[in-house]
Amino acid sequence: MVIPLWKNNHLIREFSIIGSMNEEMRELSEMNSVPALIQAGHLYSDFLSCNKSFLSFIWSPEMVQNKDVSGKVVDIIHSMSEHITMHLTRAVSGPVEKQKIELATSMFLSTLFTHFFVGERISDEHTHENDNYIEDLVNLILKGLDNSN
Repeated sequence: MVIPLWKNNHLIREFSIIGSMNEEMRELSEMNSVPALIQAGHLYSDFLSCNKSFLSFIWSPEMVQNKDVSGKVVDIIHSMSEHITMHLTRAVSGPVEKQKIELATSMFLSTLFTHFFVGERISDEHTHENDNYIEDLVNLILKGLDNSN
């Protein structure tokens, strides 16, 4: 399926919605690192919740093949990853290899992404309460990074 250029441009403009989340993520840099990570998890989770139809569409096979849209998605993921990496680096008690911090960042974002979309499919009795889930995830990742020294 070929998407007309005007629709591609419209989709790319839709990504401006995501810019507000990045601005909120930047504001977290003034907070202590652990509360900032928990708040970042909530921002990301809220973003997923508010934009689930749009996100499902941009991950469709047609949009994944669209270079303009894919480029914007990669830019957004990279920007969010930079913010999470910064907070994780600040939160660990000792030096940790850059590769491990990047892996922890990827785990943080992908776990929340998966938790949200799987939670949409299964009944409420199987889902974790979101606040506790995000806090537990942050603590688990930080514990793993602290033990990696």
